Amino acid sequence: MRMFLFVLCGIAILFGMALLGAARSAIHEIEAFVLFLIAAVLLSGAAIIEAVNLTGKKLLAAIDAAGETLSARDADFAAAPPRPAFPQAVQPPQPSLSVAPSNRPAPPPLSPPPFSPPSTVRPAFPPPVALEDEEIPSIDEFELAGESAGGDEARAQELYEQARSFAKGGDGHAAVSTLRQVVRLFPQSRAAEKAKRTLGKNGATA
Repeated sequence: MRMFLFVLCGIAILFGMALLGAARSAIHEIEAFVLFLIAAVLLSGAAIIEAVNLTGKKLLAAIDAAGETLSARDADFAAAPPRPAFPQAVQPPQPSLSVAPSNRPAPPPLSPPPFSPPSTVRPAFPPPVALEDEEIPSIDEFELAGESAGGDEARAQELYEQARSFAKGGDGHAAVSTLRQVVRLFPQSRAAEKAKRTLGKNGATA
């Protein structure tokens, strides 16, 4: 292809020179210059083809060299002995199981720890106050209570019953405080006398 382009280029130049030498008008000269232009294009194409051929040869040479290198490496790898995938673990030396006799005395037996009695824990609340049972009133007392239902005796009795309820529920502080309130507010009532006796039995002061 390259030689063909060179031949065409030479023919175009020869025809252009012959036409230019025998030119009798401007048209003949223009035709000669057109032939010269065609010759230049053909010469450029031949140069481009030559450059492409040289580049292809260099690329083929590089590919061949790389293939030879890989082939040599494959041959070396095939000739080398196989290597284990993982290195073998080095086992530590096993200690001997023979035990030399010892002259040490046997340790004394362990003695149990000394017994310590549990410490007495003071309850968070004092023991409930034991109130004496209310005496059964007579018929006269019922009549007096009916006559003075809204008096001090009724209010004192209500407080005393409330103190008994606190004592039965285990609230000793509230029971003692209510009994003291009965003695302080209604000192002349029967409930105050019972409250004094209850406080005295439980070691509390009115």
